[in-house]
Order: sequence, then C-alpha cells, then structure tokens
Amino acid sequence: MHMAKRRRDTQSRGATMVEFAIISIALFTLIFGVIEGGFAVRARSSVNNAVDDAARQGAVASTNADADYRIIRHLVERDVQAADVQYVVVYRAENGSSPVPPGCIDGFSQTDVCNVYRPVDGRFNLNRESYGCDGGLGTQWCPRNRASTDNTISFLGVYVRAEYEPIINQIFFDYNFSVDATSVQAIETRGELGP
Repeated sequence: MHMAKRRRDTQSRGATMVEFAIISIALFTLIFGVIEGGFAVRARSSVNNAVDDAARQGAVASTNADADYRIIRHLVERDVQAADVQYVVVYRAENGSSPVPPGCIDGFSQTDVCNVYRPVDGRFNLNRESYGCDGGLGTQWCPRNRASTDNTISFLGVYVRAEYEPIINQIFFDYNFSVDATSVQAIETRGELGP
C-alpha cells in the first residue's frame, strides 16, 4: 500500500510538470503578445503625432521656399524612432479629407501634385539650402505655387510610410508591418516666415 501511494505521487508530479509546460507556453505567448501590442500602438501613435505636427508646420510655412524642409526637419526633431521611416510625401490636397494621390502614395513625385523625400542611409537631408523651387529637393510641387490665387482654401497633406519591426521578430520569425500616417491641413499664410 505504501509503495502504491508513492507511485501515484510520482505520476502526479510528472503530470503537473507536463501541464505546467503546456500552460506556460500559452501564458508566455500571451504576455509577449501584450507587450508587443503595446510597442506597436506606441509606434503608430508616435508616427501619427509627428505627421500631424509636421503637416501643421508645412501649412504655416505654406509658400515659403523651405516649407518642405520645415516639414522634414520637424519629423526628424520629433525623433520617430518607434518605426523606420521609408519615405515622406508632401502633396496637394483638394479638401481636408483628401487621400494621398495615386503614384504619390507609392513613393513617386509628380509635377504640381507631390514631392517625395527618402532618407539616405537612414537620414534625411537637413541642409536648408537643398530645398526649394530652384533646382533643389521638392521641385515637383514648388512651395511658392501652393497658395490658391482665387481666394479659396488650399490644403497641404503629409503622408509618411514607415515600417515597424517587432521585437519578437528578432527572436522567432521575420515579420514587419507598415505604419502609415496622413495629415491634411489648410494652408494659412501667404508670406515669408523667419527661421
């Protein structure tokens, strides 16, 4: 009788270990999923906030030759490290809810429609003299031509395509996803701004 009880205790302990192994896999997956989900929400929120602020900078700078420089500089100053920015589109919007024009959303500049800026070696060009209408960056849709001439409201949109690489990606499998953000603002000024 004493031997039978000892055998049941050993079998019970073995079953407990198997059950714990099965439950722990599900538990750790759930915990890592919640943590990763929090990082993904942070990345999306960070990019959305930076794009809203950058579009506001562009709307205020409006016809200033370095309006796009101000947009890019503001995105860089906001330090969007939660996601890897692939490119930035500054585009002409028809109204406050205009989508990014076809072609521009794919990262291609179009005359009088949009400018597309890409980082080189992970960094955007922050040389103010490189931007403007006279042969620099942003010549497809020159900032000087952004204000309407018929006193109607003009709109400027900023779109950012970024990639988020999950932390779990480095451990288990290769999976990235896009974190895209768009903001459209009414162009407000018609004059030159200070630095």
